[in-house]
Amino acid sequence: SVQNLKVYMDSKGFFTSRASCEVDTVSRRKRAILTFRTVQGEPYRIDSISYEFQDKFLEQIILPDTARTLLRTGNVFDVSVLDAERERITAYLRDRGYYNFSVNNILYRADTLVGGNRVNLRLVVRQNLAGYDERGRAMMEDNTIYRIDRINIFPDFDPTTLRNDSTRLGRLDTVSYRGLNVIYEKRLNLRPSVLRYTVPLYPNSVYNASQVSRTYSDLMALGYFKSAKISFDEQPRGADTANLISYIGETADTTQFRYTREGYLTCNIHCTPTLKQSFKVDLEGSTTSSFYGLTATVGYQNRNIFRGAESFDVS
Repeated sequence: SVQNLKVYMDSKGFFTSRASCEVDTVSRRKRAILTFRTVQGEPYRIDSISYEFQDKFLEQIILPDTARTLLRTGNVFDVSVLDAERERITAYLRDRGYYNFSVNNILYRADTLVGGNRVNLRLVVRQNLAGYDERGRAMMEDNTIYRIDRINIFPDFDPTTLRNDSTRLGRLDTVSYRGLNVIYEKRLNLRPSVLRYTVPLYPNSVYNASQVSRTYSDLMALGYFKSAKISFDEQPRGADTANLISYIGETADTTQFRYTREGYLTCNIHCTPTLKQSFKVDLEGSTTSSFYGLTATVGYQNRNIFRGAESFDVS
């Protein structure tokens, strides 16, 4: 529609653009031909970029990384680029402990009143919405840095059994190996060292979203599990106090200290194994005018023959 065309052109910086539509009816065949016309005009370009940190602690983390920003003065004002920059900053912070940080914590203010098809752009990093008071007013607080406290892995998780057997939790055993709690029932089918090798998460380490994704990929790469789910539970916060945090990023300056909130997460990794052993029979028949033959091939596969997720195949 004309409105959709106008919205799209505005998102690409063509604020003075116009869109129109003409309808030409053809009575003989009862059809209508729609012709859309657009006049783009000159695009608006970014004249200046500034930052506003409502969460002051994030200033020392985000500003040193602006060399990799997608926003450049002189570039055309493009909403898709602005959204990509929000996603880039969010991913950067989620790799540095900000578990709850999202693109909604970042907004833009664009001033087009400077004239000359120019835009003064301000990127605002907001605090976290903690809740509402008795009058319905929003209560804001600095974003929390999270550390991983406990890491639990369930290598033989069966969601069907868990739903139907409420006593299963009481039959579970736990083996702790280098900060990894391996929770199992009856017999541990995988060596803890194998699981530890595939889980690059450690207690007291800062939450890192990329490491979580790597954990999932490494677990599935074993070929032993048919599914894996990684979830985090926030531990209840004690007294409403802030800890002294020193952030050491990619710059050499490690002298900046600020008070900010620090929380802890419990990591639970539920893995459902595939069938440990399987058999396969392939039948192949051949026939001629005077002969008929049948060939059978039997295959056997063991996906965990030495408790190290090794795959043994024979046919």
